[in-house]
Amino acid sequence: MEIWYNIVIPIITSTLGGLIGGLFTFLGVKLTIKNDNELKKQEMRERNKEKNKEIILNRPEFKVVQNKKTVNHEMEIFVLPYISPKLQTEEEIIFDYDNLNLEEDFWDCKETIICNSGKRAIEAGFLQLEYKSGVNIYSKYELYSWKQMPWAKNYYSDKQLLPGWIYPNECVKLKIYYPKVMKQLQNIRLNCYMSDEDDNDWYQDVVNLKANGNKSTYVSPNEYVMHYRDDYYKWLIYDHMYYSKNIEKCFNTTGFEKTLQQRKETLWRQEDENKKFKRDINNGDKVLRS
Repeated sequence: MEIWYNIVIPIITSTLGGLIGGLFTFLGVKLTIKNDNELKKQEMRERNKEKNKEIILNRPEFKVVQNKKTVNHEMEIFVLPYISPKLQTEEEIIFDYDNLNLEEDFWDCKETIICNSGKRAIEAGFLQLEYKSGVNIYSKYELYSWKQMPWAKNYYSDKQLLPGWIYPNECVKLKIYYPKVMKQLQNIRLNCYMSDEDDNDWYQDVVNLKANGNKSTYVSPNEYVMHYRDDYYKWLIYDHMYYSKNIEKCFNTTGFEKTLQQRKETLWRQEDENKKFKRDINNGDKVLRS
């Protein structure tokens, strides 16, 4: 018994005390690390909010202006409706513009002046038609090339590049040409994707939505590239061209739905990423408006 009381119990007590003390020390250290991490995350969130606030505060932005004397850039955009659209392959849509006399007297023109009213220069960007617009847009250089190479025309086109480097307070005159017999086409809606001098990307509804346009909103590089390259075009084929009853299919479409479904799922994943990106950035916008 003396051994039990004098040796075993003290050893057990000492061991348990050490374990319990070590456990409390471990828990204390863990809580300290957790609190430090939370503080760092909070500091990071606050820094990001301030950074995003500055980005949004200094964004580039187009505004429709009236009677502006100084025009720094000019864009000529020619609008043509879909005529006899044909789906040649899974990635090629053609139209029938062969019988149109696209000379000067074919066109009427509407002029709109947009000005970069923001605080950052626009390094690059493009105007894009509203989805399912039912029209194509071309540059005068494209129409000129049709005369030289009549076999290389009738293709789908929904965007035109902006002039490079549009600085704050600089203006762009948009000359929108449309067939005289189709006055309604002067009211096409044009959206804009732009990349500023700090490599931030933006989207804005520009023409024929509101007199002064809408606020530009921050978009992910992924979304910018998605619209600039062929992903948007593939989506158009999936959602509109392929299933439209007014479009002739000139190839065997057996099994094509699977390919199109894969494109749809890929695009939806990109859209989810873009939404998360915009939610993070809009934290700065909330701070700015608070």
